[in-house]
Amino acid sequence: MTSPRIFISAAEPSADLHASTLIRAVRSLCPSSQFVGVAGPRMQSEGCECIFDMTMHASMLAAGATHLHHGFQMRQKSRKCFNDNKLDAAVLIDSPFIHGRIAPFANARGIPVLYYIAPQIWAWLTNSRIGWVQNRVTKVACILPFEEAFFRSYGVDACYVGHPLFEALRSRTVDQDFVSRLRGLKGLLLSVFPGSRRHVVERNLPDQLNVISVLRKEFPDLRVAISVSNQRVQPLIYELVQELDSPVELYENRNGELLTASDLALVVSGTITLEAAYYHTPMVVMYRISPLEYYSFGWWVVNTPFISLPNILGGRQVVPEYVAHYDTTSRVIESAWQLLKNPQRRRAQSAELANVVKPFLNTIASETTAKLLLDLIEEHQR
Repeated sequence: MTSPRIFISAAEPSADLHASTLIRAVRSLCPSSQFVGVAGPRMQSEGCECIFDMTMHASMLAAGATHLHHGFQMRQKSRKCFNDNKLDAAVLIDSPFIHGRIAPFANARGIPVLYYIAPQIWAWLTNSRIGWVQNRVTKVACILPFEEAFFRSYGVDACYVGHPLFEALRSRTVDQDFVSRLRGLKGLLLSVFPGSRRHVVERNLPDQLNVISVLRKEFPDLRVAISVSNQRVQPLIYELVQELDSPVELYENRNGELLTASDLALVVSGTITLEAAYYHTPMVVMYRISPLEYYSFGWWVVNTPFISLPNILGGRQVVPEYVAHYDTTSRVIESAWQLLKNPQRRRAQSAELANVVKPFLNTIASETTAKLLLDLIEEHQR
């Protein structure tokens, strides 16, 4: 095919990363490919023409009311992009609440739509939202093994491609000298991952610090390392840890080293749970939301017995998880205490996590998705 021009949209920093890898994979197969769309800094560094950078305004739905105007701007610029360009395909990555409103722009012009990182409709209490995928999406590139069968059962053309996170993790270099230094110190090491967004850190790090304070009474030599995921949350994390009555270590861009060296990880729910699973690191998952959010949105929407991905993929409780609103961290503390005092329990959970991630290890999501995209364009051009 000759110089396909592709609209691509990623609204979150993580999607920006996966989109940039996809752009690189497409260009390795078709060097003349051109990309334009809603692009973060990583996509732009791969040569994608940016009409709007939504990653600077990314926010979860519950905390995103103040950013509605950014979503409106993005949709207006996307509409203009479809009007002003001859496009061969549209790639929408994650963020279904946003991309469900962009897909019609492609549909109106007969442009095929590939959805990469599928909407997690399978987790919803009602599957009524499947309709927009059926009507608006040409093909879905699924990142979880069971999603392909789910979408196909609703008549949606879907293909499992693997999870792009594992592709990124395989390319990561872990500083083994740093790991050795962490492991060489006295005491067990607890690593803490409070999240990458300010409102997530605000809600969860105080609880995590409470867990740390109690655990240190039982384990006086317990060492604590807190991951600082980005510059946006760094000041808040530094401020909150000042209230702790015992020292902690703060590290930036050291997830691989912390998870490799740690005896236990205390993590918020999200992709960090899969990252910990990749390193077979025993963990306890916690994620607080407000009672208002839970009763007005969560309890009647979610259709899965688990929230953390290792448990969803395992189909059972592989790791302890405490999600939604709760009055006390006592159960979190008990689970962490049981794992810290019992090396056999930690080894057992580590082995279970190895089984959970095994289906992902030999997949190359970006390359497989790039082939799907180019095949989709070629088929449409016939």
